Amino acid sequence: MVHLKKNQQLLFFWILLFLTIFEQIGNKYGTPLLFLEPEYLGKLSYWSYFIVGLSYERSIKRLNEYDDLTPNQPDFCWGEHINFLKGLCYKQMGDYGNSIKEFNTLIEYEGEYVDVYGYVYRGISYMNLEQYSDAISDFDLAIKQYDKCAMAYFYKGFCYEKLGNLKLAKEQYYTAQTLIEHGYLQVEPYYEMFDAISGEMVADQLDSIQ
Repeated sequence: MVHLKKNQQLLFFWILLFLTIFEQIGNKYGTPLLFLEPEYLGKLSYWSYFIVGLSYERSIKRLNEYDDLTPNQPDFCWGEHINFLKGLCYKQMGDYGNSIKEFNTLIEYEGEYVDVYGYVYRGISYMNLEQYSDAISDFDLAIKQYDKCAMAYFYKGFCYEKLGNLKLAKEQYYTAQTLIEHGYLQVEPYYEMFDAISGEMVADQLDSIQ
């Protein structure tokens, strides 16, 4: 049994730990981020950051704190561009306007080297705002960068369906279906991708417009 009176030094470090975790000290220097380095299934990633953050709002706060440590330059969290992460958080919160702003910054920084999913998720944000033409433009940019991106074809088809162009919608759905059948579908073993698609989803959309 530990006697606190005889272990005041240990008690001091516990108090220090909890003050840091609950952001009472060290915020200026980002110390809480060091104590709360998130690990999930043996790896550090932005997905583990979301899980440890407990909520998208808290994740946005953490990411902004990290971003503010080095203003006016792009930042990365465990290999992922910070504007991509913030864009995902805002999108999942339903704040599509801020999501689009973050993806715009990402694309401006990265230029021709931007991750294809920067275009895909910005397109999905436009789609959720019912700005289908802008969404289609982004899915076209994603396809131009990687012509095997089944997600881009699927959501492009969905936009055409919403615009009433069922012929073009079917073409996109069939392309997505073919790509999935040939194994061109990004699958992550440790987590479910946001807005992930499946062969069943594509088949259901095709059935609905026959």
